[in-house]
Amino acid sequence: MLEYAFGQGKDVVALKRASFAADRGAGSQEIFRSYRHGMAEPVESPNAARGKANRFISHSLARARALAADGDRDGALAELGAAFHTMMDQASPAHTDENGNPREWGGMNNLNGLRKHIARESGRPSKEVMDATAERMRAAYTSVFGKP
Repeated sequence: MLEYAFGQGKDVVALKRASFAADRGAGSQEIFRSYRHGMAEPVESPNAARGKANRFISHSLARARALAADGDRDGALAELGAAFHTMMDQASPAHTDENGNPREWGGMNNLNGLRKHIARESGRPSKEVMDATAERMRAAYTSVFGKP
């Protein structure tokens, strides 16, 4: 998705690294961090989960803008990559249902849920969803650094 939105380049490499860390870092898959993956905790409403995800994105973008203003491009890219990870997961059929609602995440120890999640990971978002997500990420990048 990052290449779809931005092509290739040094920033894309840094953004991919940050997105990978958001997905694979210590504790990143804990149930209470479901919102960072565009998902809901068990028994959490879709609106509550979506709100937490969007607040995380907003806070990450604010931190990225502050770091960029201080001249810390690497730090800004790390924060931006964390926000992009959530945006991309919100576009993933493995993370959202056919209505765009966050799917429930029961954690890595919920084997049945994990199997379903892994099976859905091969699905790709529609072109419409890809385009909308790419535009959302380009707007966020511009809000931090100016034009890509």
